[in-house]
Amino acid sequence: MIDKLCDELNLAFTKISKNSLVESDYIVDLNLQLRDVNKNTYEAISLLAPFGEGNRKPIFSFPNVTIFSIEQFGKTKEHLKIVFVDESRTFVEAIAWFKTAENYKIPLTNGKTLTLIAYIEESRFLGRTQLRLKIIDFIENK
Repeated sequence: MIDKLCDELNLAFTKISKNSLVESDYIVDLNLQLRDVNKNTYEAISLLAPFGEGNRKPIFSFPNVTIFSIEQFGKTKEHLKIVFVDESRTFVEAIAWFKTAENYKIPLTNGKTLTLIAYIEESRFLGRTQLRLKIIDFIENK
């Protein structure tokens, strides 16, 4: 039975065109919704630490999120901050260090709905604790 499964998977793979394969440097562990960016989820992820070689941080996909606002920040505007909203009207901030909207393959504009690929992280900047997303990539919705 296992041999038949292997044969079928190999056959299916040979039928896939190279254009339909996505090249990326990441593997998404789980699809989440913006409402899942909360203390309970962050604490559950923290149980998997320490992260590093051989134990990477979990990567999440957030499908059908809409860009509510987008801005550059930092002393020389070298960082990207995007606030996303979803159908449940949940708002979550996401950041990318040393990136601009132009660094990504798809255009990023207010009102655009897409799939966000990100880590969940905790920021403690200026004494303020905040859960947010660290942007890895975006996938255009079809």
